[in-house]
Amino acid sequence: MTTGRWARAAVATVAAVAAAGCADSGAASGTATTTPPPPSATTVSPAVTPAPSSTPRSSAAPGAPLVVSTPPPGPVSEVELRSPESAAVAWLSRWCAYDYRAPLGAGENLAHPAMTVRAWLAFDPLTTPARAAAWAAVVAEKDTAGCTAPGAIVSPEAPRSSTGAYVIVAAQRLVTPAGGTPRVEQVRETRQVLLRDGRWLVDIAANGAG
Repeated sequence: MTTGRWARAAVATVAAVAAAGCADSGAASGTATTTPPPPSATTVSPAVTPAPSSTPRSSAAPGAPLVVSTPPPGPVSEVELRSPESAAVAWLSRWCAYDYRAPLGAGENLAHPAMTVRAWLAFDPLTTPARAAAWAAVVAEKDTAGCTAPGAIVSPEAPRSSTGAYVIVAAQRLVTPAGGTPRVEQVRETRQVLLRDGRWLVDIAANGAG
């Protein structure tokens, strides 16, 4: 597969993905691609501040209720890998939320079964300095984060085959620093998803990065 002109068009499609994810969660209405709510979905009405300039702002209106869903328990299961979209959702839902008190790589390890070998090599924070540095910043700020249920679609502009697709997956993330003001981020990834031994697995990002 190639990542030519369709990649630009995919950006416009992402808004629909994020909206779909929020609708599935019951959200009223919001990329930071870095890496605990109670046992049921929780509606939070934070005093939302814009995310840093390096992070696209959430499409949610300031103060609008945001439904944070409970992450699935345990690692990704085989049943979640039956389609490109469900594999992408299973993958993102394992690492989107985080707690600074968790060990380095806790969420990523849960997502690992949904990834190809080469994608994992670029994603594992234990062996990827940039991801380890991002987690160090989370720990320093004592951040916790919850996410809406992710939504995913196969990119309508990208090439597609019986063994591969480009999938846009997105969610909204509510980040709460210790003693700070909550902010909403849009988490968005466009990933190749490949069929391997009967399972759809998340591969490298559309731009070639991990």
